[in-house]
Amino acid sequence: MERFTFTGHDDNPFLQGPYAPVSSECVLTNFNITGRIPDDLAGVYLRNGPNPKYNPAGIYHWFDGDGMVHGFYFQNGTLTYKNRWIKTKGLIKEQQQGKSLLPGVFSTVSPTETKDTANTDIIVFNKRAYGLWYRSGMPYALDPVTLETLGIDSFSDTLHAPISAHAKVDPLHNELRVFSVSMKPPYLSYGVINEEHKVSHWTPIELPGLRLPHDIAITTHYSIVMDLPLYYIHAPKGLRSHFDRSLPARFGIIPRLGSTQHIQWFEAEPCYIYHVINAWERESKIEMLVCRVTDPVPPLEDKASDSLHSMINFLGKTLKTAQYYYYCFNLKTGSVEEQPLDSRISEFPVINQRYMGQPSRYSYHVLLDDVDLPLFSGLIKYDYWGEYTETVMWSKPYVGNEPVFAPRNNANSEDDGYVLTILTSCHQDQSKLLILDAKKLTAPPLATIDIPVHIPIGFHGCWAEMSQI
Repeated sequence: MERFTFTGHDDNPFLQGPYAPVSSECVLTNFNITGRIPDDLAGVYLRNGPNPKYNPAGIYHWFDGDGMVHGFYFQNGTLTYKNRWIKTKGLIKEQQQGKSLLPGVFSTVSPTETKDTANTDIIVFNKRAYGLWYRSGMPYALDPVTLETLGIDSFSDTLHAPISAHAKVDPLHNELRVFSVSMKPPYLSYGVINEEHKVSHWTPIELPGLRLPHDIAITTHYSIVMDLPLYYIHAPKGLRSHFDRSLPARFGIIPRLGSTQHIQWFEAEPCYIYHVINAWERESKIEMLVCRVTDPVPPLEDKASDSLHSMINFLGKTLKTAQYYYYCFNLKTGSVEEQPLDSRISEFPVINQRYMGQPSRYSYHVLLDDVDLPLFSGLIKYDYWGEYTETVMWSKPYVGNEPVFAPRNNANSEDDGYVLTILTSCHQDQSKLLILDAKKLTAPPLATIDIPVHIPIGFHGCWAEMSQI
């Protein structure tokens, strides 16, 4: 499996080094392994991310690449690796003509004209995997075993609007809680897809205008939607995003099957939130952990200038203020408590998904290099119950990716399992998969698996147990 060589893009770092896309799909079963794959690790680690199939037209941004899923399948101490493009409608159309047809976020006048690449997140629900897009798109279903694209899933013709990335699988109710962002009213909608594979609840959320939420949170009885002061404004050369520090960050707590009239809104200090860690109920309060950004400067900010340097610079700034952060919403008094829990810059948090919406103690985040590009230099394990943390740094020329937590068979505690993460080489056509003991993150890896192909830096992933696929 080789990397692409794109002509006319030699100065674009998102097509080089650890970001360089690969040109083919493959299946691998033989690996050089230092250590040993645990026998009680059984399931699949799926990772989604951008991987353009054709030479991009105009300025290429990391967010633009066609979705490609990488799958690592574990059973009885063995591993199989495979990768597949998500065959979206846009990609199929381009395959028919053998070239890139649709522009990316820095090459279009209106954000609604960009291609739905399904490249942002991947989840497993009702024995299907779903590729999801951060700008809201129809969910693309995949066979979680073969990674074959099954097509858009309308959930028995009950889903009539796109959904955003970071839909939440609720393990308690065996349902999927989703949200949809639109360029026109209603700007935000919230829904629930049940275990019968149908949309059982859908409601618009009243907002003062278009906002750009990226995530939601769930608890047993509630969901938390966000009205953050980041929105589009009209500029001479099209839309551009704007962070309004005069407006509060608003959090709407809605009953799990509630409507817009049931929402209780809470106001907090202005900020932006890319990723929620977890949330849960405690008596008459809801506690929520997030990675909070105080100075968001999204990539679209400088779109009108069509400047590659500005695009790269702004993307780095977007994440440089992300911190581990705590909110507490009092449902009786309407008050909000908020405070940072650590000063280090960390993002892309993951937890043990069995604890989604329930009180949880541990989360695992990437640490960011102090450079303009989003490069991940290590991992940190946070303990919400105390001040205990563990940090692991990666040796050059490798950089990290978002990790995933995999519970061991018959796990008896929240961190009884493994942390898996991909290391991408900046210079060589190879990658590594590390299996770490989640209880002893700083100990030598249980297994270091040499993957003899390049796996580009990606976005988000998930762990699915064998019973779930």
